[in-house]
Amino acid sequence: FHPSVRPIPLELHVQGFNITHNASRIAAMSKPVYNAVTKFSPHKLVIVRSRKLHRLTGRKSRRCFNALRGRTPTELVLPRREGGHKPLLDRMTDKTLKETLSQGVAYIH
Repeated sequence: FHPSVRPIPLELHVQGFNITHNASRIAAMSKPVYNAVTKFSPHKLVIVRSRKLHRLTGRKSRRCFNALRGRTPTELVLPRREGGHKPLLDRMTDKTLKETLSQGVAYIH
């Protein structure tokens, strides 16, 4: 749907990168993505173009966000449960998702 016909207003921020090599593009995107997320709102969805890039992007984003904030990884935002988030993470089979999700960065593809 076009943003003007949505019942809840939608604001888009699109930023492109003119780098054809995937790994180089991801490396170049880390800081600009962090800056855009912190400028517009702390809770944003970052979309990548392929399944191959989603894991790399998740890892790079987590590392960049934590390094640029100068502090330890953020706590996973999930409903509080007895015993913390460990039981939820223990059920996950994807090693990369488990690693990034435990630090507050998730991906889906």
